[in-house]
Amino acid sequence: MRRKSILLVASCASLLALLLSACGGGGEEATQAPQPTAKATSAATAAPAPSTTAVATAISQVPTPSGSTGTIIDRATLAKPEIENVRYGGTYTESGTYSLGDLDPKYQDGSPIIYFSRYAAEKLVAFEPNLNDDLTHFAPTLAEKWTISDDLKTYTFNLRKGIKFQNVAPSTGREMVADDVLFNIKRYSDKDAVQTAIYAQIESATAPDKYTVVLKLKEPNAWAFNELFGAQQVIESPEFINASNGHAAAMMIGTGPFILKEYKFRASATFIRNPDYWRKDGNGKTLPYLDTSAMIVMGDPGTILAAMRTNQLDFGSGLGTQHIQQLGKSNPDVRVFFSGQPSFNALAFNTKKAPWNDIRVRRGISMLFDKEKAAKQLSITGNWVWGGPVPGPLFSGKPLTVADFGQYGQYNPTEGKKLLTDAGVMVGGKFKAPGSLEFGASSSYIPLAQVMQQLWKDNGFEFELTQLDTQSYYTKWFLRTYSELTMNHFLLGDLSLNAVAQYKFAPASAHNTSFIDDPAINQLLKDIRVTVDPAKQRTQAKQLWDFEMTNVYNIWSGAEPGYTVLSPRTRNFVVRTGRNFTGPQEFIWLTDAPRTTP
Repeated sequence: MRRKSILLVASCASLLALLLSACGGGGEEATQAPQPTAKATSAATAAPAPSTTAVATAISQVPTPSGSTGTIIDRATLAKPEIENVRYGGTYTESGTYSLGDLDPKYQDGSPIIYFSRYAAEKLVAFEPNLNDDLTHFAPTLAEKWTISDDLKTYTFNLRKGIKFQNVAPSTGREMVADDVLFNIKRYSDKDAVQTAIYAQIESATAPDKYTVVLKLKEPNAWAFNELFGAQQVIESPEFINASNGHAAAMMIGTGPFILKEYKFRASATFIRNPDYWRKDGNGKTLPYLDTSAMIVMGDPGTILAAMRTNQLDFGSGLGTQHIQQLGKSNPDVRVFFSGQPSFNALAFNTKKAPWNDIRVRRGISMLFDKEKAAKQLSITGNWVWGGPVPGPLFSGKPLTVADFGQYGQYNPTEGKKLLTDAGVMVGGKFKAPGSLEFGASSSYIPLAQVMQQLWKDNGFEFELTQLDTQSYYTKWFLRTYSELTMNHFLLGDLSLNAVAQYKFAPASAHNTSFIDDPAINQLLKDIRVTVDPAKQRTQAKQLWDFEMTNVYNIWSGAEPGYTVLSPRTRNFVVRTGRNFTGPQEFIWLTDAPRTTP
């Protein structure tokens, strides 16, 4: 990661990675002093060092679905775009599994808003993952090159010249320059922005000239790219933002390949081709190829399946093996591929209040939860993948098992009840939670919450369920205002250790849903920020894992991997990349499109 000077050429052939994103939730003040937290280990014995391809390999070793499934395409094939004999025009339609809400990236940090950034707006740099790497590399986008000082505190970006904002009122289609970048950085640094904690590391942001941006950090950070450009912090038109009184909730105007034409709150969005888009394909041809790209919110796999069967969709995600087997029988020409690591869900505690601030309570509850039984009840395909706060490949060369969850992650109801009794919350083998488990209305949360509720009830721990609409759930998570218990998850595209560590363990992170704030871990986070040695990173990753498993800030479950299906006419679809979800939509084209020229 540490490089004094980097000059890369943007390529249409290399943006390939995982379908991954993130969201967060809540808490209130404690009503009694917490029990001491078990400290992080000063050293950890790491497993044999995995190769640099361990992460990409581990997350792609998923069984290929059997039966009549359509045409199976591997991820390597997807990495090779077809740019010969392309056709222009037509309408591409995809399903969106997330409720589309507020479109302003200053106030949102989750999947709904990230969907839009791959169409309408762009960043200085973006992820450039590939099949044989660790998903931490970046490529130029609005910046054509950059330099990083030896002390890891100064990042200098040289902007491309001639890139224009979309010519949509009140934007004038003028050239994007350094002052526009500074305007957006200031927005993300504001106290009411969801990125405040991340952007607080910037000491100054200046523009020495029209095409140069210099960021000076308060402290050295080898991972500034991942933090400042790893999510949805896109560059939007200042005129547009100002005309929206600083909060553009229902529109997005940037430099992207598509213009947002129509937006229906939590329902759909339609994008049309940006005729002034700056990027060309490998043959020098104008991008994008499509005239229209439409997104329809469909959270139910059955609905997506039906729409694919009747050729109403070109893209459908989140489908299990049983769905694509059915689709393959009725539509044998559909194209199928594994869409990436699943979201790993967990029960999170509001440790700012009793009884969740008592480590005995968290440990006891964890030991009452039969993870393997839950997996058997929830799994449809049998392809269950275990996950936690740190991806296993970061510290181990093998897939995770239940044994990796440590002493307090094992099913041991006798010892669990003893801990809860000693803590004074379980009487006569019964413990009724003072509040409910709050969770979003997603196809993964609902069954997991119900199974968790029943398995814990069987062992004497009872709680009510409160199902929230997606937007309300995300809001509570991001602001960390949930009352007692919430459903947490880990879904992160950037699998670098720093991104993982800051995401779940940093005190100010919106995704630190259990309010972890431990001096030893805070120091470890600082050490990680300046660590570029892979062997040391593996040791640090194991320390984080052991800390979580010892203190039980979350009780982790697992998930089944999903599959994505494409219509036979779709070409150049790329698995959406990292937390920014920016598979390059500008390269998608349809074999039955009407034109051979723009």
